[in-house]
Amino acid sequence: MRRVALILVVTACGGSEDPCDGVAATCITARITSSSVIAIDTLQLDISYEGFHATTATTAESPTSLPLVTALELGGATVPVTVDIVVAGKLAGAVLGTAYQQSEPLDPGAHATVSFDIAALANPCLEGTYCGGGDRVDGEPDTLYLCHPGGVGDPDGTVEADVPTARGRCLNGCIENTCDDDLCFGGNLPCTDGNNYCGGHKLNGDPQILYRCDPTASKPPVVADCSASGKQCVPIAADMDACR
Repeated sequence: MRRVALILVVTACGGSEDPCDGVAATCITARITSSSVIAIDTLQLDISYEGFHATTATTAESPTSLPLVTALELGGATVPVTVDIVVAGKLAGAVLGTAYQQSEPLDPGAHATVSFDIAALANPCLEGTYCGGGDRVDGEPDTLYLCHPGGVGDPDGTVEADVPTARGRCLNGCIENTCDDDLCFGGNLPCTDGNNYCGGHKLNGDPQILYRCDPTASKPPVVADCSASGKQCVPIAADMDACR
């Protein structure tokens, strides 16, 4: 089973301590700085790579001055991975800034350092889905993210995930909509009437939502939000997807 362990080490400016030292598993040292944020009391991270997604957080008893260093131990990574990471710094419950970075490809057991400069976006996101990299959500441009500014947590209730959480990679690109949620592009391929598809596979939508193909509908009907039950929306046949 894959897992992510968060190892937090606070360092003074110029500190050299590396929390990945001595870790045998694949490990990413994340250096958190900011030109506009002085201190935070909570650091939240959204981590995704092929076949894996997790949101994790660490909270200090009192505000912690930046810079700080944390490490992500990717236990169970047995193949090379490229990791997408969105971080959010909070103080007294308010998100002060976010940042996104993608790691270099990492072989099993490899270590890398990724630096983040957290800052507030010009236009705070509203609850809904957004393509990464725009003016409202930091993230990978071909990934769809869920913004939940009210502190809505993950389905299991373990994390107050104010950090935008990845819904999944858009294989055919991400569509930015001015007056509606952004969506993964379905690719302009015909779907089979009555069959079910994940968003972004023949149907525009959220990659974690299973839709039914209905050529007569203005929007495809929703069958299920796979993430609500802790599952993933995945292909099970050449022309049929399901929650698994």
